[in-house]
Amino acid sequence: MTTVRIEVALVSDTSAIVDFLTEVFEVESEPPMDTAVGVLYRIELPGATLKVMVPPNLPSPGPVQSPYEGTGLRYLTLYVDALERTVERALARGAELIAGPLDTYPGVRLVLMRDPFGNYMEVVHSTIG
Repeated sequence: MTTVRIEVALVSDTSAIVDFLTEVFEVESEPPMDTAVGVLYRIELPGATLKVMVPPNLPSPGPVQSPYEGTGLRYLTLYVDALERTVERALARGAELIAGPLDTYPGVRLVLMRDPFGNYMEVVHSTIG
């Protein structure tokens, strides 16, 4: 069996994160869908789909019994073709630069940042492969 698609989901207490992601990474979001557990937003990326679920009741932080009870993710890695411009857009929209830009390997530069909603993102530009 071969994996043919990957989707990553995060839960948020606001849909504002969808605007942040689409503006910073210059991608489009599909129209939101009402589901049994909240409003689902889908952001199509090259090779993957990022889903944002906004449940009707405010999620609480900490250990959870269901994936819809807490917010966030550990970190998301996004590869971009223009690191500096992407970081500029993120900072202008309230992101915080945690580390970088770092040259980790020849041809690979990255930053670690936290979006305005507390999620960590590793943003990478690579000229390798």
